[in-house]
Amino acid sequence: MEPINDFILEPLAEHLDQIHSWLWMNGKRTSTWLKGLSLLHQFRFADGYLLISDFDCPFEEVTVFTLLDLRLRKVCSRSIGAMYSSFLLSGIEWRSPCHALLDFGGGDYWELNIRRFHVPLLWPRLQVRPCGDQTV
Repeated sequence: MEPINDFILEPLAEHLDQIHSWLWMNGKRTSTWLKGLSLLHQFRFADGYLLISDFDCPFEEVTVFTLLDLRLRKVCSRSIGAMYSSFLLSGIEWRSPCHALLDFGGGDYWELNIRRFHVPLLWPRLQVRPCGDQTV
């Protein structure tokens, strides 16, 4: 995983009922839109990009993980959030090129796994799950 700064988000005016943003790459708007208003982290890897965004709401924070291919098409998206809860990502530690430990503060740790392949609806490319104390 290589950290990059190629992307920015611009809120969509035509989707007022949901929180989506246009994806811009190197100063040019792409045809891709993502969930979220604020881009927290962005990474390049061999066959695409991982973008981590949030809704930028202090009381009901949701973190969204989006995997894009090299043509900027969405491959997979996963989000962490719950009503009246805050899932504000405070840190990410890469343990291997396809495995990271996510820190949501207060001892709340989750695992992020990027799989090499997927089976639609059964085996997504992105897996985000809470991790036990033994993996921290």
